[in-house]
Amino acid sequence: MIANDIHLTHGSFKTYDTSLIAYIDIPHRDDGEKRHRELAHRTIDLMRANGFHIEPDPEVLRRHRCISRNYFTGRRGDLKVRIEICSMSVIAEFWQDLVVVNRNGGRYDFNKRARMPYLLGKAFEHISLKILASWEREGMERVEPPSSANPDPLAYFNSTWNSTFDVRNGRNRFERREDGWPSDREIDCWDRSDADGNRLEQCAVRYFRTRNGCLARAVVAGGINSRWLAVYGPGSRDFTHLSHYELFSFRPDLPRRDKGASRRECGLRRQLKKCLEAGEAARAESISRLLLAEGFEAAAEAA
Repeated sequence: MIANDIHLTHGSFKTYDTSLIAYIDIPHRDDGEKRHRELAHRTIDLMRANGFHIEPDPEVLRRHRCISRNYFTGRRGDLKVRIEICSMSVIAEFWQDLVVVNRNGGRYDFNKRARMPYLLGKAFEHISLKILASWEREGMERVEPPSSANPDPLAYFNSTWNSTFDVRNGRNRFERREDGWPSDREIDCWDRSDADGNRLEQCAVRYFRTRNGCLARAVVAGGINSRWLAVYGPGSRDFTHLSHYELFSFRPDLPRRDKGASRRECGLRRQLKKCLEAGEAARAESISRLLLAEGFEAAAEAA
């Protein structure tokens, strides 16, 4: 069946950098994966008609054959794509491996569209416009959810979890408290203890280590799948999502424990590498001394 054929599909879609994400309104969750698979295959047909070679993800096929029918990879020249089919969504993620920062490949880079060479970027825009237009012809609605948890974390949380079906029917996914966050009944089925063993509550204050090893203080909420939305500042990017074990209480009456040694070491090593590559000898020496002072013995070789 060709993707250009019209199929009446009530739902919504959104874009995030080089990812195209579609959600179909499913009154009965058991039917979700089937409906999303049908949409995904119509999208794959469209991509094949535009020069993409699409096949089942060989890595998933090798390791997890039972779910391999929900994962596809493909490419047209140097433009690569991965399509994932879930019970709640279809995700098409594009990337390239010519201009990369992450050592694991361009798929894991931030700002993937901005890193694309000119012609690859235009090729991505061409196919993405065709895919989005086909979804619109099927009756799906484009939505622009909040891009940040500031200034309204609850609105950002709702945009992540509520479908257009929920919005259209004036309801929220999950049972809610009076303040709008998921109730204890909803999140008690997951582990909600922080690294100190204290129970995590909605809008509680917790501490965590950033990817550079710095200590940060945040207000946390959510708790679905043991993942918490942590807002640690007023800026548009001053938020993150953390697992329960990445948060700790930092109370004076608790014994002192080093909760971020590994992240701190990785952050310092990353800065040291950049300084050495840039020829900043004085700064590299200072970071090396700091690594040694922190007790990371292997840093002596790097220094």
